[in-house]
Amino acid sequence: MPDSTEELTEPTAIIRELIEAGATLEALGHHEESIAAYTEADERFGSESDAEVADLVAIALIRKGQMLSKLRRREESLAIFEDVVSRHQASADARFRIRVATALFHTGIDLAMLNRLEDAIATYDLVVERYARDDEFELRVAVARSMLNKGAELGRLSHNDDAIETYEELAKKFADAEEAELRASAAAALVNKSVRLAVLGRHDEALKSCEHVIKSFEDDSAQEVQAQVARALFERGVRFGEMDRNAEAITAYSLLVNRFADTAHPGIQKEVGMALVNKAARLGKLGRHQEAVATYNEVVTRFGESTDPGLLERVARAMVNKASNLATLNRVAQALEALDAVEERFGSSLDPQIQQEVARALVNKARRLDAMNRGTEAQRVFASVVNRFGKVMHRGVRKQVDEARKLLL
Repeated sequence: MPDSTEELTEPTAIIRELIEAGATLEALGHHEESIAAYTEADERFGSESDAEVADLVAIALIRKGQMLSKLRRREESLAIFEDVVSRHQASADARFRIRVATALFHTGIDLAMLNRLEDAIATYDLVVERYARDDEFELRVAVARSMLNKGAELGRLSHNDDAIETYEELAKKFADAEEAELRASAAAALVNKSVRLAVLGRHDEALKSCEHVIKSFEDDSAQEVQAQVARALFERGVRFGEMDRNAEAITAYSLLVNRFADTAHPGIQKEVGMALVNKAARLGKLGRHQEAVATYNEVVTRFGESTDPGLLERVARAMVNKASNLATLNRVAQALEALDAVEERFGSSLDPQIQQEVARALVNKARRLDAMNRGTEAQRVFASVVNRFGKVMHRGVRKQVDEARKLLL
């Protein structure tokens, strides 16, 4: 919050200082102090009639709502977003239309997180209804994001045809937009459409939707658009895999890796990591276990030094899967070494996704030991899984704990 020794007298300067302080405090993990800074902006200046002041207060309130949402205090965040909408929904000022659209969009997110999916969809529809014909960039973004989220929630409700229709409308509306963010939304919609088509068993149409993205956007220079091309290539591999067309799946994953291996964009790198893991799994299904081991090693080599939790989860998964392929090749001692390496490298992680892989490594190790008539050692490992991870609520971790419990004597 502003230092009392500073001579800030203009409301706009003070509010900007409070907003900046709130953002800094949030980055430092001081969540309550961050909320207090945003609250102070409203308490001191929320009744001001000046448009610039009112706009800055609305920004502070939206930041406060986002912070509350991040802390899963969603009823409180919903009240904040409703307040912003109530104050400014009648205004024709572009600034306030943007704030209202933003507040409504985040209302939709919170409602969805509360599993109030129908209410979330209705809120996203309200954004589209109000702003679909608006030329303001921020409002067009709000419309695109709302349509994407509406499609996702329709999918969660198994309203797959409605989701597909929503994605098609979004793609048609923004595929040729000048702004990269909007083109990326259109491409994302087509990838999401392919997922819904696959859920309906319409795999050939799902493949065509992925190919549409690749063909339409492969020459787009924007990284956020290329991230969706990478997603399309990945989903194309998944679709081939679902159809047991393993060789074609391997080719699709290889195309993704070859095209984007040197791209620094974090989202694209995650697709590369997933593609390598899936490619190795398909190689294993074809009995090409030595190639699978080499591909899993490539995941470790490429991403082993990453600090991104998502990429590190892929590294851990690759190491566990590598061990399974080594065991299939009767290289049991190396398989055990690979499983021990997972524990050594990731055993102290608090990330539930990585803990899942550590627990899986330990369960697999215990199974190998048991198969080698080293039952006492195996029982110790099973017990360690239960003792270490028994209170972790993550579904994947729970599955490994339950497996270890069943095998404990």
